Amino acid sequence: MEILGKESLKNFFNRIFVHNFKLKILSLFVSFLLWLNISAKEVVQIETIRSVEARNIPKGYILEGIEPNFVKITLEGKRIYISSVEYINLDVFVDCSNVKEGVNILPVKIVNLSDNTDINIVSVNPNKVRVFIKSEVKKKIRHRRRHR
Repeated sequence: MEILGKESLKNFFNRIFVHNFKLKILSLFVSFLLWLNISAKEVVQIETIRSVEARNIPKGYILEGIEPNFVKITLEGKRIYISSVEYINLDVFVDCSNVKEGVNILPVKIVNLSDNTDINIVSVNPNKVRVFIKSEVKKKIRHRRRHR
């Protein structure tokens, strides 16, 4: 009875692993390729924090500061393209061409400089920042002549 049990167990494993071995390897390979294809096309969102730069400050004005200095950007794209967010080249800035002295609230602009156009900008938080501008004061030094 014990021999019959061992033989049937041997036949069972032989049927599972050895019988049609090439077809089983092929099916494993095809299933791996399908999994790889689906996981690569999966759309994911990822967040990154970037600093804000001030540009186009008119002559006669000086930038005193930007608050907040950093913004949180949510990006969306296929997992294969967005897995390394630190390598995505984003240009984050405010356009100061129409500023006045004092506090200016300006929208944050973002340009994706990466070659990949499959990455979308979902949100920017905050989407506006306070820019503090001061007039450049040119002091005229008067030379007084002292008579002795």
